[in-house]
Amino acid sequence: MRNISHLTPHYVVSRVREIAFHRSNPDLPWLAPQACYLLADLLRPNDVVLEFGSGRSTIWFAECVKAITAIECSEEWAKTVSGQLKDRGFSNAQVHLVGDDDNYLSEVNSICSEIDATVILVDGIKRAQTALWALDKANPGGLLILDDSHRYLPSQSRAPGAIKSVQDPGFQNSQWPEFHQRTAHMRKIRVSSGVSDTTIFLVS
Repeated sequence: MRNISHLTPHYVVSRVREIAFHRSNPDLPWLAPQACYLLADLLRPNDVVLEFGSGRSTIWFAECVKAITAIECSEEWAKTVSGQLKDRGFSNAQVHLVGDDDNYLSEVNSICSEIDATVILVDGIKRAQTALWALDKANPGGLLILDDSHRYLPSQSRAPGAIKSVQDPGFQNSQWPEFHQRTAHMRKIRVSSGVSDTTIFLVS
């Protein structure tokens, strides 16, 4: 039987609001709405963005920053996003296809060896591995963005599936405690739509 315990009045209202927001703003990234507004203020024209998982955000970044490189694991989706970028004439954006296997990080390292990213968005597969990798690559003064952070890091979020404490088995039996410990000193902004959370870490 499908679990419907998350279908509370709060969730239903939040979900309707989120859908309405993204329908009204089809060019904005599929992040928590408040995160979109924050990034619009925080991004700079000379930023170099590296994102894991491509889509609406790739095109939006291409319009706002100097360069955007997206890492994608779906061949069909990578072709779709690449086509959209080409159709709009963006020469500052690239989508790279990588395999969802044990060579994932080595492929990422090869692609990103010459990229000096000032903004990294983690929103794809192998999220814990990618987030830890991003911590090692993030530049001081830059941004590290983790989408759906309620699923991975302890918080008081009311979004479905949220990790509530460091004792949660779903948290303990993962690589996220290491990420949580290493980012404890960082300034961060966490926003929630009531459906999902996005956390923006200010790298120091």
